[in-house]
Amino acid sequence: MIRTLHNKTLLAMALVLATLGCSSQRPSIKQVADPLPNLATPIGQLDEGRLLVAPPVGWRSLGPTRQLIARFGKDFDTLPRIWIRAESLQAYKIDGVTNLDESNVHAFGEQLTAEFKRRGVSLLEPVRAMSVGDRYFVRYVLATKFSRKDRHGTPTVKRTERQVLMTVAAGRIYTVDLHVSPNTIPAHRDMGYSVLAGLKFLSPEPKSAAVKTDSKSLQPPVPNRNKTG
Repeated sequence: MIRTLHNKTLLAMALVLATLGCSSQRPSIKQVADPLPNLATPIGQLDEGRLLVAPPVGWRSLGPTRQLIARFGKDFDTLPRIWIRAESLQAYKIDGVTNLDESNVHAFGEQLTAEFKRRGVSLLEPVRAMSVGDRYFVRYVLATKFSRKDRHGTPTVKRTERQVLMTVAAGRIYTVDLHVSPNTIPAHRDMGYSVLAGLKFLSPEPKSAAVKTDSKSLQPPVPNRNKTG
């Protein structure tokens, strides 16, 4: 009898230690430090009236496209710039999340990582759980390039790096996608954090998709596929 109780006690302790070990493998949620760059006057109501979003001071709105609800920059041809997306969770094969918070941001990041691995998306920096103020999100970085035609009609290709910040509100994914020249993310990353922190959600209930989508819009932001709108 004593040996049985002893064995049960050891088993219970082993389960507790195993649980602690599993939880300790997750990194802490990184908190973005203040101060952040100031924002200009918000635009919209975007995404069918769900959202107000503001560009950094000194930037301007470059208008929406079929796949983007907003674009910010100093002009159309220079970096840095920010693209804003609104998508359904199903676009990334993720479900069961209504809003990101401390309890689910890690699991959301793990699902996103698994989906990127399934699609063969190569990242410069892995998906990481973060927060700014009381807003929780995930962050990752990838390399890409975009092309435009110059005034003579000659295509030019620019290589960029992209800091992608994703949050979930009312069952929809909102992405703040910062594009910069290679190796300059540390100089500009706070612009993305500030825009994300400044998102103001107006409707608590999800509605139908506001942005028309096709097969390309349902892909994650992968290298070498995106052009300026």
